[in-house]
Amino acid sequence: MKPNSLLKQNRGKLLFTSLVTVLPALVGLLLWDRLPDTIATHFNFQGIADGWSSKGFGVFALPAIMLATHLFCIFIIAADPKAPNIGAKPIGLLFWIVPVVSLVLSTILYSFALGLSVNASIVCNLLLGVLLIVLGNLMPKVKQNYSFGLKLPWTLHDSENWNRTHRLAGWCMAAAGVVLLVNALWANAFITLGAIIASTLIPIVCSYLDYIRKREK
Repeated sequence: MKPNSLLKQNRGKLLFTSLVTVLPALVGLLLWDRLPDTIATHFNFQGIADGWSSKGFGVFALPAIMLATHLFCIFIIAADPKAPNIGAKPIGLLFWIVPVVSLVLSTILYSFALGLSVNASIVCNLLLGVLLIVLGNLMPKVKQNYSFGLKLPWTLHDSENWNRTHRLAGWCMAAAGVVLLVNALWANAFITLGAIIASTLIPIVCSYLDYIRKREK
């Protein structure tokens, strides 16, 4: 598959998801007169606002940053010569991650700015939990590629190691997602970070140990 063939096949999806990503800017324009001059744009792990920006930055700059991130990720995948190995469902998910994050983030910011009670930490735990569970179900289906998955030197050079690593990563991510969904009740930062780190670190360590054992044989 040529580097740009993925873009040609998903031209409509790329356009639609890009519009969804910047949709918060339009919503911000509609709410412009009701929004304060400065709005909260950063929250700590307890969901308390600890960073503020101008209304213009929150309404226009943040969606623009999200759009740039979205396009960068898609073009990186499109440039991967092994992009077909990723699979249709994982690629479809990658098209939607940033747009959904953009919508959720803007909902938090606008709700907080309008005086509505929203706990950003709880929402983020729920969003990350669902994302990890979905990723956990897709990871075992992903074949060797250069842009998605645990792209380690030994997994890229050994298809068996890659498959075992991503089966384990799938279980770890799904388990971490469940932990985050439950943790949304308390929004404990240590549990959130611990679950995310463990879901990646455990399969990496096991993958490396498998590589060492195979090399010694």
